[in-house]
Amino acid sequence: MNKFLNFLKGKTSLIILFLLTLGFNWLLSHFMPKEYALDLKFAYNSADVSYALSSMGAESRSIYQLGVWALDLPYLFVYGLFTLGLLHRLYGKGIFLLLPPLVSLMDLCENFLVLELLDYFPKVDATIAFLTSCFTTTKWVLVAVLLSMIIVGVLRSVWIKRAALAIEN
Repeated sequence: MNKFLNFLKGKTSLIILFLLTLGFNWLLSHFMPKEYALDLKFAYNSADVSYALSSMGAESRSIYQLGVWALDLPYLFVYGLFTLGLLHRLYGKGIFLLLPPLVSLMDLCENFLVLELLDYFPKVDATIAFLTSCFTTTKWVLVAVLLSMIIVGVLRSVWIKRAALAIEN
């Protein structure tokens, strides 16, 4: 595991994973209906699911489903590895390294449930809609924590470098 983490935190690995993350984001923005995509919403219910999926239309739902399978599923592994490597680079080892895999796990569960909702639409199971919303909402809360940790880590790193330069001078 140490070799894998050290590989991920390397500059080359982080740059490649960052570029892949940007690429997936760009592709997802073209395949996912932003205004109706469930994975971009927060705390929705079965009525919201019905409205979003019916508003898409059959062709958009089909493209959305393809986007989840072909783009969003691989994307969660790419951004998970990128953020894991970045956190390891910023902080070293620690329990917070569980955060990227947790975000990816929430996204994975959400994606499979979204696919389930798409498969059975126009019937919307309230329990599946509720579970999907729980995974989506949890994912976004964890993403906020993750981004906060990255921002704090970057600021901390800059502060440490400035302090070291001040001591040298």
